[in-house]
Amino acid sequence: MARKVLQLDQVAPGMVLARPVLAPSGRTLLQAGLALTDLHLHKLRQLEVPMVTVLADDPPDSQVVRWLASLSNRVPYVIDQQLRGQAMGFIDGVLRQARLRGDVDVGASRQVVDKLLEELLAKETAVSTLVDYNQADTYLSAHSVSVSVIALHLGLKKGSSRIELRELGLAGLLHDIGKARVPADLLSKPGPLTDEEWVLMRRHPELGSQMLGCRPGVGEQLTAALVQHHERYDGLGYPHGLAGDQIHPMAELIALADVFDALSSERFYRAKCEPYEVAETMIALSGEAFRPSLLRFFLANVPAYPPGTVVRFNTGEVAMVKLARPEMPTRPLCEMVFDADGVRLDRPRLVDLAEQLAIFPAQVLGAEPIGPIAGHRG
Repeated sequence: MARKVLQLDQVAPGMVLARPVLAPSGRTLLQAGLALTDLHLHKLRQLEVPMVTVLADDPPDSQVVRWLASLSNRVPYVIDQQLRGQAMGFIDGVLRQARLRGDVDVGASRQVVDKLLEELLAKETAVSTLVDYNQADTYLSAHSVSVSVIALHLGLKKGSSRIELRELGLAGLLHDIGKARVPADLLSKPGPLTDEEWVLMRRHPELGSQMLGCRPGVGEQLTAALVQHHERYDGLGYPHGLAGDQIHPMAELIALADVFDALSSERFYRAKCEPYEVAETMIALSGEAFRPSLLRFFLANVPAYPPGTVVRFNTGEVAMVKLARPEMPTRPLCEMVFDADGVRLDRPRLVDLAEQLAIFPAQVLGAEPIGPIAGHRG
């Protein structure tokens, strides 16, 4: 397919990248095949990217691509992307400090959580934007921010007090701080870990708890959340094999947010999962990794397909989710907009996936944010 190189001011939303956009370090910012949006173009200007290579001809599904680009500015992020970037930069600094000195600035971390909480309270945005697309090479910092945001959202839904919310958000932000003391090559290893490497990786909950436990103003529930976020409801987790009510409630919430975001994110050793795969994996772990009642609460408040999500069915049609069902998280009510050939329907029609069991959302469509805005092992 023909390509053309354009100055950034010549690029219009809806054009499709023919080649990836790379940072000076060689890291991929945007993948080839991505339909550019105003958000992408704004970020590229901020990064002073002078030109990009795009497809010269309309790609397959060109009507769908242009429609998606027109939608992108109407779907806000739950956390302002500038604030998210600042929080990620802060976590990068915390990780460096913890790696070099074994120290964590808890006071400054609380200030970051306060900003995230204020943003959530002010926006009251749809849950559809709770999950940002995490890239493998910025994973640890992005994942820490995402887990904090999801935990705060869940705390708000549970009616937690302001004090409880601050501790919950802080636990999410710092839950993986112990990984600063784990060899960096293990965190980015593209293949499976050996038994010896897993022993090292599984030390991170205790390492994080130890780092924070000696800090003033750190309470028992925060250290419990850090050390217990890999425990399982059935007692088969680590580091202590706790089960059921032995696990702190805050640790159980952090564990759910941790697994949900990890499955939803690109990793060094695997691609991100589609939402139906995330939901089905978590449901399969009910009563094993997770307390069933808490998992039901989680899926009711962090739905797999929130309203506004654009999906491609396994049959090829493109639709927008209109209604999420907590009791059937992978079976939303959808409005079909394009047929399987990518032709827009004269009149959208409702498709109830709770009744049409042969059809399912095989892929979420839409533009992923440019990195680093939002890959977690262990």
